Amino acid sequence: MILTIPELSLVALIGASGSGKSSFARQHFRETEVLSSDYFRALVADDETDMAATPDAFAALHFVAGRDRPLAELREGLLRSRWADKRAPLEYYSRERITSWEARTRWVEPDLRPLEDAP
Repeated sequence: MILTIPELSLVALIGASGSGKSSFARQHFRETEVLSSDYFRALVADDETDMAATPDAFAALHFVAGRDRPLAELREGLLRSRWADKRAPLEYYSRERITSWEARTRWVEPDLRPLEDAP
């Protein structure tokens, strides 16, 4: 897969826990290019799984990103998109592929339909 992203772009990886967001980010972006909510939760609460720390974590993330307002517009747009449907990945990946050990440890190409076909 070839990712072509214009300079100074914001890329949001959104998905369920364990769906491969961090693995994808590690494979396609430099560590200095990723602002992870887990990382910021660990910074503010010393525990990346502490969901109660999420508001403070995102306040810190927004400060580091240089944003003066939350990413609410982006989040709301994505939640209204077809990608908010948890079944959307199953159009591109078989259940066997998406739940495989390989897919849980690194990015894997879809086995049913290429992502380039996504609307």
